[in-house]
Amino acid sequence: MSSASEAPLLVYVHVPKTAGTTINRILGGLSPLGVDAFHFHALKPEFLETARRSDWISGHLGCDVFRHLLAGLGREIDFLSAVREPVAQICSHLNYSFHRSKSLDYFDRHSLHEQRIDADVMTTDFSNPTSVIKLLLNWRNLFLNLQSRLVIGEDFDRLSESEVDARLASYKFIATERNLFDLVDYFGFHQSEARKSLPIVNKAQYCFDPSIFDHPELRRFLHHHHRHDLRLYQKISLRRWDDPPEPFRPSFPFDKAFTEEHFDEESYLAANPEVGLGVQAGVWSSGWDHFDKRGRAEGRGVRRRYPPLAEPQS
Repeated sequence: MSSASEAPLLVYVHVPKTAGTTINRILGGLSPLGVDAFHFHALKPEFLETARRSDWISGHLGCDVFRHLLAGLGREIDFLSAVREPVAQICSHLNYSFHRSKSLDYFDRHSLHEQRIDADVMTTDFSNPTSVIKLLLNWRNLFLNLQSRLVIGEDFDRLSESEVDARLASYKFIATERNLFDLVDYFGFHQSEARKSLPIVNKAQYCFDPSIFDHPELRRFLHHHHRHDLRLYQKISLRRWDDPPEPFRPSFPFDKAFTEEHFDEESYLAANPEVGLGVQAGVWSSGWDHFDKRGRAEGRGVRRRYPPLAEPQS
């Protein structure tokens, strides 16, 4: 099923709060051979093998970190990403602290460091610009110029204009919220057009009034302390990118969902190869074991290759 041995690895630099969850779902719908939280897999010794057998990977890692981790891959890499209007990205990122803290398993899933950040965000007076500025300075590496840090690299604040342009040129395409779904064309999958109709997911109501960021004091602060993201967004908005490639990666869109009545072990493992790897590793006793415990709720389905393989000549 994989095109991994034939095509460049597609690496999506997932900047938080830029509709990356939607993009990951699109990628997952086009090929099951992908990883949408590679920042966790990168902590495992087998991360390079995970990347080697994937069509695509995505994660909250900077492009420079991805390049370092994948240096021994021995395979071409296509980098893509998306950014968002810088003030809106900060607001949404701050708001995330309020919403993730409501999850029932919050304390099990998040480190003490993350809990400290969330507590600081939720106890900030968002009617007072000075309080908001103090919060942003306390966690500057997380909230200020984060898009530059991930898209350009950790040395973003030491680069000249031409060096920033050179970093951007290493990407196949970087979208903004205005042309987000144009990203799909640059993935190079067949049937990508059909995936463009997906709604943007992971949106949330604000738990504070974001208009505080229109306050002159905050605007002056961001003009200086958030200037690298402001510059990056302008550059990407004005940049002319090469045309997307003609589709060259086979896609594996869902054809129908499995049910208990027509479950077939061989077809299920063929359609969900990562489950087969889990069976080999002893994580699941069988494909049915995965379907019964998780796959049914996930709506796992049969996938069909597109374009279909040519019939052998007689």
